[in-house]
Amino acid sequence: MVVFMMGRKPPPVGGVTVHTDRLIHWLSNLPDLELRHVDVRPASILRLMIYQLLRRSGQRIIHCQISNYLGLVLATLAKKIGPPQTRLVYSVHSEYWPKEQLLPDHPRARLVQWMMRSVDLVIADNPHIESDMRRYAKRTQIIGPFLPPDGSVDAFDLQGSLNLESLDAPVVVFNAYKLSYRNDGREIYGLNTLLDAFFRLEVALTLIILIPQLSIAEQATLLARIDAEPRQFNRGRVHVISRPDIEGWKVISKANLFVRPTITDGDALSVREALYFGVPCICSDCTIRPDGVVLFKTGDAADLAQKIVATLKSAHSHTPEAIKANPAFKFYSAYLSLFEVPNG
Repeated sequence: MVVFMMGRKPPPVGGVTVHTDRLIHWLSNLPDLELRHVDVRPASILRLMIYQLLRRSGQRIIHCQISNYLGLVLATLAKKIGPPQTRLVYSVHSEYWPKEQLLPDHPRARLVQWMMRSVDLVIADNPHIESDMRRYAKRTQIIGPFLPPDGSVDAFDLQGSLNLESLDAPVVVFNAYKLSYRNDGREIYGLNTLLDAFFRLEVALTLIILIPQLSIAEQATLLARIDAEPRQFNRGRVHVISRPDIEGWKVISKANLFVRPTITDGDALSVREALYFGVPCICSDCTIRPDGVVLFKTGDAADLAQKIVATLKSAHSHTPEAIKANPAFKFYSAYLSLFEVPNG
C-alpha cells in the first residue's frame, strides 16, 4: 500500500504540522507500507497527479491534512484522476471547520459538500467534530491526533540565559503556534484570560508564553500589555518566547503546569503532550477534554487563577510509559479497512 500524506511539516510549528510530521515518522516504521509526503508546494502536488495518472495498479491512500478547502479540492482531483484502488481520507482537526466550510449559504460551502462525496473516510479529532461531519461523509471515525515525540529531552536555553531548570519559581507554560482570532474578533487561544489570572496571583510563579509564529508588532503589543500591568508581584517572571526552532513538547515536558485557556478547540496536541509527560494540565471547558485535566470555566480568569493555585498544590508528576507499540497503527488499521469487501 502507498500512502500519500498531504500537508505541511514544521516549520511552522503548530498542532497540525507536528501531527503530520509525527504521523509520517511512525507510519514509515510500519511494514508493507510506502509513505510519501506531499507538501503544499506546486511541484509536490504535480508529482502526486502524475503518479495517479501513470501508475494504474496497487492500493493507495491519499490522506489530506490540509484544513484549507483548496487542499480538499486538490486531494479530490488526485483521487478522481487515479485508479479505482485510490481511497481518500480527510482529517478534520478543528471544531470550527464544519461550521465555516460546510454550513454557510455560500457557493464555496456547496463545493465543499460536493467534494465530501469523494471522501471515503473522515478522521475526526473528537466526538463533536465526528457528529458534525457525519451527515456529509460516507464514513467517519474518531482517532485522537496525539502521537508521542520520538526523541529525548535535554537541557536547553529558551532565550539567552533563560533556562527552565534555573528559574526561581514553578513554571507555568502557555503554548500556541500563533495568535488567532475568530470572526467576531475574540482571541481564540485565551492568552488574555491567562494573563489576567496570572497577575491575580500573589504566589511566586514563572509564566512562559511560547508562541513560535509571533510577529514583531504582535510581540511589541504583548510586551506593552505586560509592562502596563498594575499588579506587580509576578510581572518580572513573565517570559515571551517566539522562536520557531523550539519544539513545544520540550518546554512542556519540563514545566510544573501547562494551561490551555482556549475558547474553542479540537483534541489539542499540547494537552496530550502534557498528559504524556505527567505535567499537570488545566484546560478551559469549551469542549470535550481528555481524562486527567483540570477544567476551568472558559473565559473566567478568577476561576482559572484559583485552579492554578489548587492544581500546583496537589500536583504529582510521573514518568511517561515506554512506547510498546507503534502509535500510528490505529491510522494504518483505518486505511486497511477501506479496502475490505463488505459481507453479503
